Amino acid sequence: GWKAFVGETETEIYKTNHLLRSIVVPEGSHSISFRLAPQSYSLSLWVSGISIIIIYLVLVIAIYKEFLKRKTALLN
Repeated sequence: GWKAFVGETETEIYKTNHLLRSIVVPEGSHSISFRLAPQSYSLSLWVSGISIIIIYLVLVIAIYKEFLKRKTALLN
């Protein structure tokens, strides 16, 4: 899930030994950043968001049905 950037351009990460990783940096002054962006994290955010929306929809529908049920009981 790690991504390396030289400036704003993504670059390939190479395995240099069992512990360290490296990137190729062109000559000159650059900002280098490594960002952890695992795919499982993005997927879990989507699943959580959709689940929350579904829960709220079910809650709103249940409240609406209860409202209609009480309204018809008062009219009878």
